[in-house]
Amino acid sequence: MYEELKKYTHEIKSFHMPGHKNGKLQTLEDVYALDVTEVPWTDDLHHPTGIIKELQDRIATIYRSDQTYLLINGSTAGILATMATRARQQGSVLVSRNCHKSVYNSIYLHQIKAHYIYPSYYADEGFYGEVSPKSIEKMLLEHPDIHTVVITSPTYEGMTSDIQAISDIVHAYGATLVVDEAHGAHFTFSDKLPKSAIEQGADYVIQSTHKTLPCLTQTAILHTQKLSDEEREILKEYLAIYQSSSPSYLLMSSIEQGIDYMDNHRYAYDQWIDALQLLLKTHPIQGGYWMSDDPTRLTFVIQQNGVSGYWLSEALRNKHQIQVEMAGEKHIVAITSLADTLEDILELVDGIKACLGGIDHKTMQDDIIKNQAIGTQLPQQMMLMHQAKQSLEWMWIALKDAQGYTSRNMIIPYPPGIPLILPGEAITQEIIDYLIGLEKHDKEIYGIIKGEIQVLK
Repeated sequence: MYEELKKYTHEIKSFHMPGHKNGKLQTLEDVYALDVTEVPWTDDLHHPTGIIKELQDRIATIYRSDQTYLLINGSTAGILATMATRARQQGSVLVSRNCHKSVYNSIYLHQIKAHYIYPSYYADEGFYGEVSPKSIEKMLLEHPDIHTVVITSPTYEGMTSDIQAISDIVHAYGATLVVDEAHGAHFTFSDKLPKSAIEQGADYVIQSTHKTLPCLTQTAILHTQKLSDEEREILKEYLAIYQSSSPSYLLMSSIEQGIDYMDNHRYAYDQWIDALQLLLKTHPIQGGYWMSDDPTRLTFVIQQNGVSGYWLSEALRNKHQIQVEMAGEKHIVAITSLADTLEDILELVDGIKACLGGIDHKTMQDDIIKNQAIGTQLPQQMMLMHQAKQSLEWMWIALKDAQGYTSRNMIIPYPPGIPLILPGEAITQEIIDYLIGLEKHDKEIYGIIKGEIQVLK
């Protein structure tokens, strides 16, 4: 593994997470020497009173939150702990259907009653956008037992919701707002970026520091605002459950150093964002355009007929040694950070131009997956998630033969890790066709093994 990792980092130019970009921007030295454990001088993550508490308080000041918690099991740990805390309430939760699988895992583990809404769907681009405040208010009116609303903003593609408007509505109905801001840990460090949800009234905000900051993989932070003393204590208990009892001081130090670096380079970050936007404006790409609310999230939408993001991603990797974060039906997503130079960005732009310009349209097959409707159609729920998972009557079946069956597992194209179907939901022919199309592009799909999935008998 070690040799393969060294080979990869020397041969491939990274436009994916983590934000330090294969060590181009390093904030830690003497890594092995810093790998210590809890002793009287190093504090305890689960009962911080010393250096860890001081660090969490300092980060809270930077992000303008009431309280910040270090996460060394990724944003997933923060989401699981948050949802477990909220699950103690009587009633139900409202979840945007483009949320990460950890949200649905929480619903399953704690047997939470859930309602779902879809965000807007950009059919021409092939990805989800913002969550409508009106759609949330409609659900709150129809289901007065909703105590928690969970949304994702920004999305993988960099699209953001109007968190302030959503927050005002959610609080007016006496509910709590949880925002998965995994891809927005960098927002706080520039006024040229969207505002963080923690500054727009959200009660819980979870951020992955490793995605866009120069921090090690698996690092994240959880912010809270205006929690009661009781809820704060419950949250701490669940954080101790969902995080390792032997937390890595390397990871915690990486969070500190990465955030401090960004805090001390705000002016340079502003200049870099301006230069990045100017470069993209002065180097247009025929055959596509950039689309994102976040100028540092390079989501390229392809307009050439017959060309998919899957093909473009593979062409960039094989012909130009460039690896992007993800590919979709009609787009690719490249993550950038202060570790990237303008020369790096120009290399990506030129690579896209070369790939699109070198297509032989006579031999190019149309590899777009023609099924946009599944992005907005809520599958029929046959039973609750935990009922499906706990059923003893299930079997493996070929995906192509699964129409009409009820899924036992989540089916999750990865990335971005958004479940297409949940346990207890009916499998339609449209979903089957879509998944088969993804498999043809070697898309990793959790829940499918050798063309088979688990269904209830």
